[in-house]
Amino acid sequence: MGQFGHATGNRKGEPLLEYCQYNELAVANTRFKHREQRKVTWRSPDGTNKKGIDYALVLKRWKTSKPDTVALAGEDFNSYYTLVIASFCLPLKSATNSAPEKSPKIPYRAYERRVNSQPIPDES
Repeated sequence: MGQFGHATGNRKGEPLLEYCQYNELAVANTRFKHREQRKVTWRSPDGTNKKGIDYALVLKRWKTSKPDTVALAGEDFNSYYTLVIASFCLPLKSATNSAPEKSPKIPYRAYERRVNSQPIPDES
């Protein structure tokens, strides 16, 4: 887990961390600092308990794409859970042959001379 998690971990979260280590995954929710309300993904019906129980997992090789997630606390979906949005900055490489192919040059002057040197047929 990153340094910006919702709260301290517990023993129920250890299997998730083991799974992440075994499969070379990173927890995207904990990589960036956010306000507390952006980390909470579940609220109790009476509103007293708030927890971050939903996590977005990404492959470690995608960590350089700055994966970030936030919970949209203000959205009302008739649920105790909040919507979690993930965003990435994908570095796209340009193609090595990105220059468009040049169309073949038409020797217009030679064509013009050849056309002009031919007699125009009589249409009578």
